[in-house]
Amino acid sequence: MANLTANAGRSYHGTPTYVNFDVGANLEVFAGQAMIAGANGVVNLTTGGEFVGFADEYVNNLTNVEPLLGANRADTAKMAVAGYAWITVNKGSTFVFGDVGAAVYANDGNTFDLADAGSDVAIGKLVQVDAVVAAGSTSGEVLVQFGLGVI
Repeated sequence: MANLTANAGRSYHGTPTYVNFDVGANLEVFAGQAMIAGANGVVNLTTGGEFVGFADEYVNNLTNVEPLLGANRADTAKMAVAGYAWITVNKGSTFVFGDVGAAVYANDGNTFDLADAGSDVAIGKLVQVDAVVAAGSTSGEVLVQFGLGVI
């Protein structure tokens, strides 16, 4: 997977906490994208950085698009900053119930796993793995508690 190129949204368990953030320069924000803090607003998740949350809406702040023209902080994006989300997570080996509580990392805005490559971004922790354990899966949709202070 990679950073989103179309709106995907996220499925939440309960109601997450939302906050509006300024959007960085020359950026398209897609609903569902994991985002990090940048010097001039939220930006696409790359290795390193501080996880802010999941975009809840589409924002087009590209350089060639009226009226914003890609300026720093020219628009805002509604972000889910804390809560519980159903996310497809890769483990590399079979999930077990003992994985509950394990840290979840993102290596781009839509790829999540339990292994930190050293520069991945911590986004939260596993809280429910029943379906992937029952299926004997190494990858699947699990419930992740996300937000500041979770990890």
